[in-house]
Amino acid sequence: MDFNNASDLVNGMKEYFDTHDVRKSDIFTYDTAVLTKDPDPRLKEFVEKDKYGEYIGCCARSWISSDGVGGVTFYLRPDGRPAGVWKSVGMMGDIYEIFDYREGYYTGAMYSIIGSMESKSGFVYYVTDEGGRVTEMITVYGGMTIINSKKINITRIGLEYDGDKTVLKSNITYVYQKTSEGYELIGQEDNNDIGDRVIDDQSGLCEELRSRIKDGMTLEEIVKTFFEVIKNAPENPEEDVEYVAGSNPYFNPFREDNCTLKLVRSTPTEGDEYYQLDMTVKFETEPDDIPFDHKIKGKSNDSLLRSILRSGSYKALKPLQIKAVDIEVYET
Repeated sequence: MDFNNASDLVNGMKEYFDTHDVRKSDIFTYDTAVLTKDPDPRLKEFVEKDKYGEYIGCCARSWISSDGVGGVTFYLRPDGRPAGVWKSVGMMGDIYEIFDYREGYYTGAMYSIIGSMESKSGFVYYVTDEGGRVTEMITVYGGMTIINSKKINITRIGLEYDGDKTVLKSNITYVYQKTSEGYELIGQEDNNDIGDRVIDDQSGLCEELRSRIKDGMTLEEIVKTFFEVIKNAPENPEEDVEYVAGSNPYFNPFREDNCTLKLVRSTPTEGDEYYQLDMTVKFETEPDDIPFDHKIKGKSNDSLLRSILRSGSYKALKPLQIKAVDIEVYET
């Protein structure tokens, strides 16, 4: 396998998908372990040293929240290495990554299954050193859908190690044009080259928000106060504000509250992570029929606020008695 040859990478992916059936995978013969707040000892080592998905897989990494809980099930080989990862995303939805180990590397085939519909969502090559540590993750996006496409994207994440600490060396997406002779490189983007970042750990906003949220406030007052506070924050081009509320169809059973209202403002750290100002409103009752809404900042925070106040989740939660308002900042 030539990891610098796009044709080899695509053909290796195609060969795997042509010869494997996720529904008949050997992973289902292996023992399982579920990631919880107190991980199984067999998972604890992977989770503690994993930062970029190099040990537990890109599929799992994308589903694990910053507090280390993701409701992800691992299938473990007798030698302790993951054979596969499974995440349920609703009554009929399943996400899988199946690992296949080779000399000097292993692969992760990613699938999305909803009922009888199956899609191959991507393929990852995990290149390892002599000690078994991953030095590069090469992701071919689109699974089988890109085989006959005129263009493909391949992201290469380079890693190095400072003792036990994993260090991001590079993160570049390459764009290839399909030709009669294979694939020709036509462009690339450095995913870490984002210019001067506005660093805001949001600790001051957190303290201000805590001081302004009082017992007895209505839900409308609480939501509007959140937006009033973040309006005074330093202008940040990478700011992201997100709203999630209602009876979550993707409910994580390891969390205490199923039905909440959450507002989150994210800003970048000096590295490749984020500070997240998180305000969670919890309610005395948890009805399972509250509409679920997930909204992100569009043109402005004012437009997001208006959208929230018109949403079905907000209108259904507004009459409920508020149990608590948790406000914190954490780093992903």
